[in-house]
Amino acid sequence: MRLLVVFLLCLFSFDQTVAQWGKLVSNTRANLNTVHFVNSDIGYFAGDSGMISKTTDAGAKWTDISITDSIDIKTIFFTDQSIGYMVGSKSTFLKTIDGGQSWTFKYASTINMNDLFFIDANTGTIVGDNGLILKTTNGGNNWSLIPSGIIYFLTSVYFPTNDTGYAAGSNGSIIKTTDSGDNWLVLTTPTTEIISDIHFSDAYTGYFVGKNGIILKTTDGGSSFITLNNGSSDWITGISSFVDTTYLIGLNGRLFVSKDDTNWTTQKIDSVNWFNGVYFTNNYVGYAVGSNGVLIKTCPFAQFTVSNEQVDLANDGKVTFTNNTKNYTSVNWDFGDGNISENYDAEHTYTTEGVYNVKLKAYNESDCVDSVSVQITVTNSLGIYNTRQESNIKLYPNPFKDDLNLFFTLNRNALVKLDILNCFGQLVKSFPSNFYIEGQHQIPIDFSEKLNVSRGMYYSKLIINDKEHLQKLFYLGD
Repeated sequence: MRLLVVFLLCLFSFDQTVAQWGKLVSNTRANLNTVHFVNSDIGYFAGDSGMISKTTDAGAKWTDISITDSIDIKTIFFTDQSIGYMVGSKSTFLKTIDGGQSWTFKYASTINMNDLFFIDANTGTIVGDNGLILKTTNGGNNWSLIPSGIIYFLTSVYFPTNDTGYAAGSNGSIIKTTDSGDNWLVLTTPTTEIISDIHFSDAYTGYFVGKNGIILKTTDGGSSFITLNNGSSDWITGISSFVDTTYLIGLNGRLFVSKDDTNWTTQKIDSVNWFNGVYFTNNYVGYAVGSNGVLIKTCPFAQFTVSNEQVDLANDGKVTFTNNTKNYTSVNWDFGDGNISENYDAEHTYTTEGVYNVKLKAYNESDCVDSVSVQITVTNSLGIYNTRQESNIKLYPNPFKDDLNLFFTLNRNALVKLDILNCFGQLVKSFPSNFYIEGQHQIPIDFSEKLNVSRGMYYSKLIINDKEHLQKLFYLGD
């Protein structure tokens, strides 16, 4: 048997810098305005002409839900798997208590409503035209009109905590509450553009986006704002933000993502005029909806690590690959030697020297595939079974110039054979097998000219009852 040494370029781990998006099948051509997920599997999208659809398998399949087609749904929001709310055109407010299977029309206001947010199953806020703010504390059965302090229409509302919330709209208006929506304070902002959406990554860090590519960021809960530049003047219609990543959607089918709010990567989805809604279940898995029934999901993040840098055939010759892929439904391993695996984590044994390109492909419900690979070089550098030094085997003198003696001790009678190999594992000289009794023994090794060897490193391979023992030799030569 031989020693295979695997040299890895590094202990390989992959982490995509930015997310890409792929299309899902929505089964509709209606304009979609909103998307919301209850958990990693259950989600809803809704849009014009009363279009509502539900998934229970992270977007692989969607089931239409029938309501009246006379309204355009603007926002859908669920507080748990059963209770959900919607606002739409014609001052429509709807509620479900059975996971969206049936919806009840509730009266809220005669003024046009644009967005809503619930901090629990009972307490929610609706915003709309003319500075409209409504609050409920009984699950939408009754609503109180709350002074907003502004006359401009409000397009978005978001609560990063149960107490603290923000609403925003036209003329760069941003208002804030610190008492769950009972009172609102008008904030000073550096823009007069229409603000379309709000999202906070924590209690103090938030983003406000809108017309002409406006992006406002606060890190102190709205006390001050800075203006970000994503390199585009496209109207930004939606945002989702995390500690290390910010996602934007907008007009002209464009999506933007940044790790530092300075450098932005753009992706354009063909045949899309605009995106309207975006929702992320975590910082890897996101969904967006838009015109003509477009429904997209972030692509998989393929990544893995290799557990060991050396594999020895004497120890089964296994390499273990640990999969750290995010946002996937299935994976495929190609080990570069004609073998593949569809297991999440994989083990593979290499039996032949060479350079192998190990590739991991990851798939999810969308139409995109992510892959990542690493090159592994497998060599037969020694050609020896066992490289350990044995304490009962001695070479003297070593280094040496002429004659060398191999001393070894047997605990019992044994058949012994000795070979001399060069540093590439090639045979230089072979001594015949002999039977030795228990005790100490000596084998003289003659490095004379007839061996046709040069100075350098060699190996003695002593085979005792089929067990191989390796010792380094340093021949000084003439």
